[in-house]
Amino acid sequence: MRGRSGRPRRRQNRIAGVAAILLGMLIFFFAAGQLRGGTGDGGFFRRTGAGDFVQTQTVILDPGHGGADGGAVGVNGTAEKELNLAIALKLRDMLTLQGFTVYMTRETDKMTCDPGLTGIAARKRSDMHNRLALMEEHPEAIVLSIHQNQFEQSRYHGAQMFYGRGNPLSAQLAQSIQDAFVSLLQPENERQIKQGEENLYLLWQAENPIVLIECGFLSNPEECEKLCSDEYQSQVAFTILAGLMDGLSGGMSFCTENGMDCTAGETVL
Repeated sequence: MRGRSGRPRRRQNRIAGVAAILLGMLIFFFAAGQLRGGTGDGGFFRRTGAGDFVQTQTVILDPGHGGADGGAVGVNGTAEKELNLAIALKLRDMLTLQGFTVYMTRETDKMTCDPGLTGIAARKRSDMHNRLALMEEHPEAIVLSIHQNQFEQSRYHGAQMFYGRGNPLSAQLAQSIQDAFVSLLQPENERQIKQGEENLYLLWQAENPIVLIECGFLSNPEECEKLCSDEYQSQVAFTILAGLMDGLSGGMSFCTENGMDCTAGETVL
């Protein structure tokens, strides 16, 4: 008789397989010097009912905080905003390589608020509204919001996904990325995905599939040190990519704006 652990193990094996394929592709393109720039010609495609392959995927990356809003502060003094942006930029390049169209709410250390506003509260409100506006401009997009966690006690560690309420695919995607962290980077991680509450504005308001990714705890000295390293940031970005690709290859469907019947096809790598 097959034990209860059979299904999670199969899922972990599938994630590992997806990761191995992606890793091989990334190594090849890094060696060829082709990772940065462009919109990508290969990568993720959908097979339509007619048997044709069409590239459909759009991702919005949202590096949390920025500018005057530094976010949490690590035990070593590092501002969360810096780590969020570093990981998001690495993930952007990996997604581009895979053929995704990628938009970012910010690509530099700045708030996205309207000019001329005074007072940090007003600027933060404007910042959130403008991030949401980008998502509303691209209803076809998956949104990945990159953040770091913090708590009063230093013993807590591990990545955790929070998902939006406006699209049922958000929870599926959150689980896939959470599973990827366990399979590829944090085997001891037992955290569960959670729906974002009203205080998480973008998760509460966005109608896109959206996941807020808390990559780790800046209040944990060991994890903070890892998150500040370029190598670990690349590993985090790759893990997010693997989780996204595994979720999509597992049959999650996202329609394009041209009215294509996404239920007629099969999602494939």
